[in-house]
Amino acid sequence: MNDWMEGYSSDVEYTAHYYKELDPDFLNICAVMAGVAPIDTSEPFSYCELGCGHGLTALTLATRYPNGTFYAVDYNPSHIAQARAIAKEIGLENIHFFEKSFQEMVEDDSLLPEVDFMVFHGVYTWVNDANRANIVTLCQRHLISGGLVYNSYNAKSGWLHSEPIQKLIWGLSKEFTGSSIEKMKKITKTLESLQEIDSGYFKSNSAEIKRRIDKIKTSNPNYIVHEYLHDSWKAFYFPEVCEDMERAKLTYLCSANPAEAYSDALLPASLKERLKDINEHKNRELLRDLTLNTNFRRDIYSRGRRKALVKSQKVAWFLDKEWILLRQEEIEKFEFKLSTGIAYGDEPTYRAVVNALKDKRMTTRELQEVTKINLSTLVQSLILLYSSKMVAIYQERENSKSIALNKIIARDTVHGQSKYIMLPYTNTALSLDSIGLMFLDGYYRGIKDKDGLVEYVYQLLKDRNLDIMQDKQKIKGEAMKNALSKMEKKLRESFLSTLEETGGVD
Repeated sequence: MNDWMEGYSSDVEYTAHYYKELDPDFLNICAVMAGVAPIDTSEPFSYCELGCGHGLTALTLATRYPNGTFYAVDYNPSHIAQARAIAKEIGLENIHFFEKSFQEMVEDDSLLPEVDFMVFHGVYTWVNDANRANIVTLCQRHLISGGLVYNSYNAKSGWLHSEPIQKLIWGLSKEFTGSSIEKMKKITKTLESLQEIDSGYFKSNSAEIKRRIDKIKTSNPNYIVHEYLHDSWKAFYFPEVCEDMERAKLTYLCSANPAEAYSDALLPASLKERLKDINEHKNRELLRDLTLNTNFRRDIYSRGRRKALVKSQKVAWFLDKEWILLRQEEIEKFEFKLSTGIAYGDEPTYRAVVNALKDKRMTTRELQEVTKINLSTLVQSLILLYSSKMVAIYQERENSKSIALNKIIARDTVHGQSKYIMLPYTNTALSLDSIGLMFLDGYYRGIKDKDGLVEYVYQLLKDRNLDIMQDKQKIKGEAMKNALSKMEKKLRESFLSTLEETGGVD
């Protein structure tokens, strides 16, 4: 391990992932649902991501918000080098990458201006205490009054029975040689053998141990390394993080999921009764986490209380928002996973909204006129559909740089780590598998007919000596082309039309 990474795993790059929760307008929607006025992103604003990894989210946002100025910080030189290269290729001038530690950012106040948004995803769990303090200091110094902070981290309540596994994994990693990925393979075998122990911790927590091992075996190896192999890895109770944030004058606002505004209705009756007697929000959130076995928290904080919105103002804010249907295939049932359980949408109400959007994009006001649904109920249905990526808020904007980023992601299918394609006129990204990205690469290169796309992907696979599996067998030749033909049809019906409608093609 490199000493300059301060106990953070460095020999394996982190996955290139897009996190919708880091999008300014997504954070604004959450704020509105929490009864707070949003930050106006139609005006110039500034934004900083701490621990940006490959910078995919920051790059995406910089293409989507040309009036925003973005700052992205990461300690890994490979991450920053790749992100800067993409920014240069696209011609992005509103994003600045820093290959700096958080300590270096604290020591040089001139690097960052005041920002409207400060975000850090997962980093709080992985860095050491000194760098957690540095994160708080950066928020204190550089977040404007009224600014928003996003902080996500592993919650102790859901890791109580798994934390010993993480500590064991870290300890075992020091006994094995090889890269971090090679070590994790050896550690996984050891963990599997430990499942045979039928006493103590291993007996009491066998189901949780198996679940963790299964996730390690099936997840992206790069992600698993960064989830487990850190010297200072730590899961937190909500009050601990909240007290840290308070040192930067930050007040907890809400969860980074607008649908959670409706989650209390699903709480167990016994918990609802207990919560009535608890006024302190730290205790209320902790009790919820313990009851719900919360594994990961996504929290939004504000620097001072922004203008409060009453219920009628919240609903009014959505009136002129224009909505687009993202799911082209038939939606069989309306189920929404919330932290408190599964919410079931009223079939006639949700079906009416979806059917109306099948014909054309509509504002909330127009939807109400067509469906005759109560406005408050309509907003709730739209928020739940939005949180599940069934619909999105539509806003036309300059899209050439977003398309350029998509082309790079599709072009670098085999060697790149990202599988997220941006829908420029929404604050949404959809994931594609490697074959889907190859089809999209051909599409972006001007091959629009079915036979041409199938032949293009077929030749790519053949040239790179890659196979398609069908019924656990490798297929080649005409069998492969037939399989690709079916994939192309599905992609065209479910994705390409949406990409065109949301500004994702030239």
